[in-house]
Amino acid sequence: MSASDSVNDPTPPGFAREALLVSADTGWQIDEGEGPVHTPIPRFRPANIHRTVVPQELCRRYRMRQTISVCFMLSLVVLASVSGCTGSVVGSGKLETRDFSLSGFTNVEAAADFEVVITESTGHSVSVTADNNLFEYLDIKTSGSTLYLGPKPGVSLLHGTLKAAIGLPQLDGLELSGASDGRVTGFTSTRPLTVALSGASSAAFDDASAGETKLSLSGASDLSGKLTGTDVTIDLSGSSAISLMGSATTMTATGSGASTLALEEFIAENADIRLDGASNAHVHVTGDLRVELSGDSHVSYEGNPTLTGVKLSGSSSVEEM
Repeated sequence: MSASDSVNDPTPPGFAREALLVSADTGWQIDEGEGPVHTPIPRFRPANIHRTVVPQELCRRYRMRQTISVCFMLSLVVLASVSGCTGSVVGSGKLETRDFSLSGFTNVEAAADFEVVITESTGHSVSVTADNNLFEYLDIKTSGSTLYLGPKPGVSLLHGTLKAAIGLPQLDGLELSGASDGRVTGFTSTRPLTVALSGASSAAFDDASAGETKLSLSGASDLSGKLTGTDVTIDLSGSSAISLMGSATTMTATGSGASTLALEEFIAENADIRLDGASNAHVHVTGDLRVELSGDSHVSYEGNPTLTGVKLSGSSSVEEM
């Protein structure tokens, strides 16, 4: 063998060049003439022989593909959940009126800046006027004895018109929230009536009458109009206000958080007034009047009642008009 051949020959010393083969699978030396010679090749593999293995780069790519696949599936889940949350919807400005065939309800609940006009009628009717692109985001339905009008869960309606004209023979309850507004016309009944206003909502009654009546206002809400009831309970909080005409056999009124009760034209035979948090009331009572005030609250009264109990604390005061 020449010197140049020795330099280019990959065969290690002590091995026959012409007889050497290497099994890529087993790593054993094989002599073509005499069969396998079971001698492992220590730390040696000729440059022109390739062992069949799974390279680390392929393993790394496989693991990366698995990771990307998992991340992709998770992203689909997130996108699906986000698409389920519609978010804010702006009204188109193009108004449309639709009628809804709903009946059997005696209570009305409205939310999210709805304006409702409720009128006594012989049957049930529901008509809604709104931006034409908002109807698909509204829930207008009955649940038990309650008619509900408002946005679907997860939807916020912006800069839109939401109005409803509702007719029904009997009104047992009205609940308004989210700066909604209601007007009630008619309804002469001796049945109980419950009115709940919250979130800067407002309502007005036009000559309605009921039996036991509960009026609850919170979050800077207000109630006005003419209403007659037997036992009337009024509960105001959070800078809410009430201004009523009418009458009641007995009246129990509580106010807190700088609330205002303008009831000088609402004549009660007997009344129990409890105020705190700088609230004020003007009442008209002809029979017994009991007053309990705290936190710089004030009551003025007329009707020449009999003061059966007066309890004052702080800078509160009572005066006859």
